[in-house]
Amino acid sequence: MSKFDDFNFVLLKDLFEMAKDKDEFEFCCTLLRVRGLESAGWDTLEESHSLINNIITMMSAPIDTLFRIRLSLLLYCHITEMDDFYKIIGNLLWILTGKRYCMDPFYYTLYPDRKAANNPESKVKRIKEISSEANIPLVGELYEYLLVRQVRNAFFHSDYTLFNNEFHIVNGEGVLIDGIITKVVPLDWIFSRIELMVNVMIEILRLLRLHRESYIEDKIVKGRMSYNESYVDIVLMADETGLYGIRSNN
Repeated sequence: MSKFDDFNFVLLKDLFEMAKDKDEFEFCCTLLRVRGLESAGWDTLEESHSLINNIITMMSAPIDTLFRIRLSLLLYCHITEMDDFYKIIGNLLWILTGKRYCMDPFYYTLYPDRKAANNPESKVKRIKEISSEANIPLVGELYEYLLVRQVRNAFFHSDYTLFNNEFHIVNGEGVLIDGIITKVVPLDWIFSRIELMVNVMIEILRLLRLHRESYIEDKIVKGRMSYNESYVDIVLMADETGLYGIRSNN
C-alpha cells in the first residue's frame, strides 16, 4: 500500500496557488514558460499535449488488450522524457524558495554541487531537493514514486516482453518491489504509476490553462526585472483569451 494509491490532486492545485501568492510575476513567467524569442511551430508541450490526447483516445477504443498495454507504456515513457513535466513543477518550487523563474531550473550552476540534471532521474532528484527546501516534500516523493527508470529503459531499448500480466525486463536492472529486486514486474504494480503519471501531467496542463485564462485584462504587478533585480512595475498582458505576455511598465 502506497501513500499515493489515493492521491489528492489538491497538492498540485495548492502548489500553483502558493507560487502565485509568493511572486505573481515569476509565477506568470512559469505559466508562459518563457523561453525567449521563437517563431510558431516550436512548442514541444503543444505536440506532447496532442500526443497524450491521441493515445488516450485510442486506448478508449475497442482494441486488443496487449495493444492497450503497449500504448500505455509508450505514453508513460513519453511523459518521463517531457522537459515540461519537470520544469513547470521545478519552477513553481523554485519560486517558493524565493528564487526567480529560470528557463532551465535544473541548470548545473544553480546548485552548490554544480552537477548537471539532464535526465529524468537527476531531475527527480533535484525536485526532491527543491521540494524539501520549499517545505512540501510530498511533491518530490510523488515524482520519485512515478519514475521507474528500469521499466522506462527496458521499454525504450526493446529489452522487455509482456507475459502473463507481467512486464519482463530481459536485459537491464531489476525493480525493487516489496524489498526484492526483480525483473518480473506485475502489470498492476506499474500501471498504478502509469495511470497516476498520466493524470498528473493532465492536471498540470489543466492548471496551466486555468491560470492563464484567469487573466482577462492587463494587470500591473511588482517584479524583479531591473538590472539590479530591484522590484519594478511589470505589466501582465492579457485579453479575452488569457495571459499572453509581459512587459516592463518603465
